[in-house]
Amino acid sequence: MDDIIERLRPLAQRIVPQLRDTSRLVNDAIRDGQSVLFEGAQGTLLDIDYGTYPFVTSSSASAAGAAAGSGVGPTRIDSVVGSPRRIATRVGGGPFPTELFDATGDKLREDGAEFGSVTGRPRRTGWLICLRYATPRG
Repeated sequence: MDDIIERLRPLAQRIVPQLRDTSRLVNDAIRDGQSVLFEGAQGTLLDIDYGTYPFVTSSSASAAGAAAGSGVGPTRIDSVVGSPRRIATRVGGGPFPTELFDATGDKLREDGAEFGSVTGRPRRTGWLICLRYATPRG
């Protein structure tokens, strides 16, 4: 164990000075009138709280997740902009009512390079129909 610590010490000396309390950093920027952009991934139906459980990711992937994951209170977020894709994709199991099992699905998969980032497994592809669920009702 001591050998591992000694081998990692030079790396730690480079990394530790870069560490910051990011929630404080972001909150200070907002307080000072700066614009802050949060980026999220996956989308509402994979959100651990609002998604199609048990076929979800382990994070808050909806817009509310920006507050949950950043340490910025939700009242400090002025606007949310969604950027939907033209198709829906899914890796693994779970409901997918518009899944395409034909040449169109294959073409969408190939054109969009829709393959798992770790496994390379082909993603399931289909038409995007659930945007109304992902937006606030008003």
